[in-house]
Amino acid sequence: MPANIPEVNYCACRAGYRAGFHDVGHDPLAQWRLPWVGQEVRVFVRPGVKCDTLCDNWELGAQWRQEVQLCM
Repeated sequence: MPANIPEVNYCACRAGYRAGFHDVGHDPLAQWRLPWVGQEVRVFVRPGVKCDTLCDNWELGAQWRQEVQLCM
């Protein structure tokens, strides 16, 4: 687990989806990505946060990642 992410449970969105701004606002810990091989297209959200917003340029696969911050 990255040092800047608290140790709590998170949920994985479907590939190509993320939480909408109205659900997370400017909270950087409400949704994020990890550099896991094979899971680059997944966004993780806090439990209870909807991740039903289709990412811009979702058809690019892992290339759309710049929409959601990467945690290392």
